[in-house]
Amino acid sequence: MPGLDEEIMFRGVLLGLMCSCLRNDGPIWRNPANLITSILFGLVHALNVDGGSVSFSISSLIWTGMIGYGLGYMTLKTRSILLAIVAHNLCNFMQNVVAMI
Repeated sequence: MPGLDEEIMFRGVLLGLMCSCLRNDGPIWRNPANLITSILFGLVHALNVDGGSVSFSISSLIWTGMIGYGLGYMTLKTRSILLAIVAHNLCNFMQNVVAMI
């Protein structure tokens, strides 16, 4: 379940540490820690290493970055990573279902 370990790493640890280090006086949707972690989340999913070749997909960066931002927003709003874990795994499940069809 990649959604479990990714959410623990990105939303549980990384977002939590960045929120304690970065100041956010505005609304939740403008949280700089969420923006940074969502960009990192997109970068991790955009890089692909296959054998000896490395590729980078800008569409994967944008798509997964936006999903990561939404998952981070859910985490900050509910103050729990449980909903983000469920949503992440549901996203992965639906992607696999669509690919099988």
